[in-house]
Amino acid sequence: MKNKIYCFGDSHIELFAKKVTRKVSKKICKNLYQYFKTWYVGSATAYNLCKKDSRTKAKMKIFKRLKNEKKVPPKSMVMLDFGEIDCRVHLAKRIINQKNDPDKIIEECINRYFSVVQEIIDLEFKVIIFGPIASTILTDTSFPQYGTCIERNNITKLFNSYAQKKCEEKKCTFVSIFENLIDEKGITKWKFYRDSAHVGYKVWPILIKKMNSSIKDFRIYK
Repeated sequence: MKNKIYCFGDSHIELFAKKVTRKVSKKICKNLYQYFKTWYVGSATAYNLCKKDSRTKAKMKIFKRLKNEKKVPPKSMVMLDFGEIDCRVHLAKRIINQKNDPDKIIEECINRYFSVVQEIIDLEFKVIIFGPIASTILTDTSFPQYGTCIERNNITKLFNSYAQKKCEEKKCTFVSIFENLIDEKGITKWKFYRDSAHVGYKVWPILIKKMNSSIKDFRIYK
């Protein structure tokens, strides 16, 4: 299928997985599952994605598939979904708890993340970056967090801003539903979430419109 995106990410990539998109296909959009192929590469962070010897070995897993034409055809659209863990935990800890300059900390993270993006671009794939989602007000020991919901969302907003600018520089595509997930006070809307960290299928009407308008040569037909 030419109009297809090959997706790599942490647990948030499951939003595009067949088990979710099949459910959406029955409720919202026929055959949505045909537009995406997903690979979960572990609880990797945007910051450490560039490390070959990282705990998750996410980079190795990504490039192993990208270099296999049977898995990912040449010049395909490739989407990366990383950064939510950074914003909720690691960047928040460095910025809030240690009182570091948020711009400096986030820019460093983005530069490391996009060093991997550049490698994928060099392989002549069309890269799409899916921006981290908002952080909920709920706490769950399964999903550690630092700071308040608003503080974490401010970090995520800044992360997405830097990521979008970097995408413009690299001529790749940035897609985000972050602004749709928060209210006017910056608090996350719980109705879109399936647990304290992940959005569920209810975001798909928003996401379909966003992807159709943002991604060149790609359209989801209802």
